[in-house]
Amino acid sequence: MRVAFLSLYNQYAYGARCLAAYLEQAGHPTFLMNFKRFLTREVPRENPELRRHIEETGHLPVFEVHPFHDLVCPYPTPVTEAEKDLLLDQIEQFDPEMVGFTLTSSHLPLAQELSDRIRNRFPKILQVWGGVHPTLDTDGCLEYADAVCTGEGEDALLEYVTDPDRRDIANMQFRDGRGGVIRNPMRPLIVDLDSLPMPLFDGLEV
Repeated sequence: MRVAFLSLYNQYAYGARCLAAYLEQAGHPTFLMNFKRFLTREVPRENPELRRHIEETGHLPVFEVHPFHDLVCPYPTPVTEAEKDLLLDQIEQFDPEMVGFTLTSSHLPLAQELSDRIRNRFPKILQVWGGVHPTLDTDGCLEYADAVCTGEGEDALLEYVTDPDRRDIANMQFRDGRGGVIRNPMRPLIVDLDSLPMPLFDGLEV
């Protein structure tokens, strides 16, 4: 199965990169889509003029204090219609059978909108949500997603892409088609981390 991973304001997306590497190892092509980069910038303490310039001209910057520098984290900029269209064009070009969302609660409204747009344009593409927010609010996310991965996703997602008709996969939660939820148990944590491939940083990515 061809799988596209969609991260929101998080180009590092280590969770998605770990899952992509695991699926690639099993023979499933993957595509990483970083929707809106959330870049940071170090500001040396000996350059207070630079910090002052950023505070006065930047887009709602937030400063984190570190021992040797300040780290400026620009507040996420609004998403344009052109960027939304570009995302859909990228999905059409890769032609995945599944799109995996990884998100936190702060980007839930954007995920909901993008999910609807993907559903309207590509109704046959499966949508699986994972990450912090889907783990905390599985039922709410299942109003948009076909499945939600709670907890570790390596083996759970591999089983799902191998047979997307299965509904008994541990760590995977599904809609039952009658307004309810199929709740599967959590599987044991992976103890031997050396058995996992390195996160994917050299695959198909935009």
